[in-house]
Amino acid sequence: VVLPYHNVTGSGVVPVAFHYRKPVLASDLEGFRDLVRENITGWRVPPGDPDALANAIKARSSNDDAHSLTDGIDAACETLSWPTFARRVVNTATEAKSAPNPIPATAEQH
Repeated sequence: VVLPYHNVTGSGVVPVAFHYRKPVLASDLEGFRDLVRENITGWRVPPGDPDALANAIKARSSNDDAHSLTDGIDAACETLSWPTFARRVVNTATEAKSAPNPIPATAEQH
């Protein structure tokens, strides 16, 4: 999956690509860096550089390149999964519930 953006804050395309076990070739922008990790889940190229993009497409167009990233993509999918998200929410809520109350009780609350 090729994402030659000029600017981005995030993209739902990346997790969908990972769901289908496809690596991502994306512009090297802040909104992609957490998910598109070089030679782990895909590759990045300088934004606005069509020559770099063309060269990267040529260099990464084999199935062997895509297959070599399967483990990284699978790990990213686990991190992005709904069960993982739900566990994080429950853990955060449990920690918050057991934390000491930072707001002192007022006379009206007694």
